[in-house]
Amino acid sequence: MELEIKRLTDKEQERIERERENIFKKLENIPEEGVEVAYLDKTFRVLKGVFWPHDDSKEIVNNMVIHPTDEVLDVCTGSGVIAVFAALKGARKVVALDINPKAIETVNINAKRFNVENVTEGRVSDVFSALKQNEKFDVITCNPPFSDRKVKDENRKFIEQTIKDTNLVVHKKLFEGFQKHLKPTGRIYISQSNFGNIDDMLNLATSSGFKYKLIGKRELENDPRAFYAFELIKSS
Repeated sequence: MELEIKRLTDKEQERIERERENIFKKLENIPEEGVEVAYLDKTFRVLKGVFWPHDDSKEIVNNMVIHPTDEVLDVCTGSGVIAVFAALKGARKVVALDINPKAIETVNINAKRFNVENVTEGRVSDVFSALKQNEKFDVITCNPPFSDRKVKDENRKFIEQTIKDTNLVVHKKLFEGFQKHLKPTGRIYISQSNFGNIDDMLNLATSSGFKYKLIGKRELENDPRAFYAFELIKSS
């Protein structure tokens, strides 16, 4: 699949910023016990303080290849949809990481809902901090924050951090950790968007010793946003 990025105009970027702010306000006004959110062919429970699953992760879920012997790591798991689908696709083990404790609670709720709690483990983690030094995985999945932007409101920090990565700190930690925690023949599935730092992410991949391939693209109707899924493997 060729990499053709749908570039945005300044007006389209402004529109996305307004819509993003509306999403933040919507998420602030849900009950503590969360809400039911439809995603692909399933419905997930998402607790307050956790970003809802959206179109950004669907191309990973639809295109990732999971074998029955695979041990999978899902970083920046959020509501856990990628982790749960990896388990449903037959992974032997899934570890889901997120810095937000409410996200890990949400993962556990959904793993139990879809009867994959025996193979799914959620851990509160600042990127890879909850992993042991020698833990390695066949597959690493990640739907990270897309944009080099600062969090504006500390009261909703966890929500904003799902799409804002100041100075691309998370991206840099990701590629450091990918080298440590991916098995030599393993593969990574990672998403990006046309309103994010897609070129920077791909440059980080290359400079970190990975080859990348576009495996999915989702353009939204009457919407300037587009989302991309990549498969990364070690160059040598």
